[in-house]
Amino acid sequence: MGIRVALCASLLGLVLASSARANILVNGALNKDATPLNQYNMVVMTPTLNNTALTGWTITSGSVDILPNSYWQASDGGYSVDLTGTPGIGAIAQTVATTPAIQYTLTFDLAANPEAGPLFETGTTKRLLVEALAANGTTVLASTEYDVTKGANTLQSMGWATNTFTFTATGATSTIRLSALAPGNIPNGATSSTVFCGPAIDNLNLFAGGVPEPTSLSLLGVSASALLLRRRRGR
Repeated sequence: MGIRVALCASLLGLVLASSARANILVNGALNKDATPLNQYNMVVMTPTLNNTALTGWTITSGSVDILPNSYWQASDGGYSVDLTGTPGIGAIAQTVATTPAIQYTLTFDLAANPEAGPLFETGTTKRLLVEALAANGTTVLASTEYDVTKGANTLQSMGWATNTFTFTATGATSTIRLSALAPGNIPNGATSSTVFCGPAIDNLNLFAGGVPEPTSLSLLGVSASALLLRRRRGR
């Protein structure tokens, strides 16, 4: 009986934890709406062009490219976003409901656009700035820069890596903003407004609390094994 109670408690705890960690973001997979792809097999999004193509997200500056899985390997779903558009660095943001004094964790996948582009940018360091803004939309609660280079990744194998960002909310809403920064080792004659290849992002998840503890994910397996062992001994 004790083993069964423990198993039920573990199941309930995992259900509650899963509910508490439901993704707060809309369209964390960065899938586009019905906007058609252009002749380059992408959607170029600016504040005035295709500005509703990325459901749930607002483009706040520059341009970004929405790319299908058929163009390069997405990390999650059918699309991902290059925060350096065609051309120039850009930024996207989403405002979500939050609870003051609660810590929130954002996880996201990051890769470098492996293409050279017309400016031969394969040697550049792609730079991403992730920020959490207060309810007033201007006060920065937390910010972190992430750098990534091409390495061995290709269009078919993007080398996505998961990153973590945390902040503590101060109001009823908070804004998550992801911005490309001017790349490092920028080619001669290029500027942040003329580059084409930047940091690619996908699979964004925002939830209340810190990073899940691996031990909590193993509770169900431990309890189930204990129950199975007890049943076998009882036979």
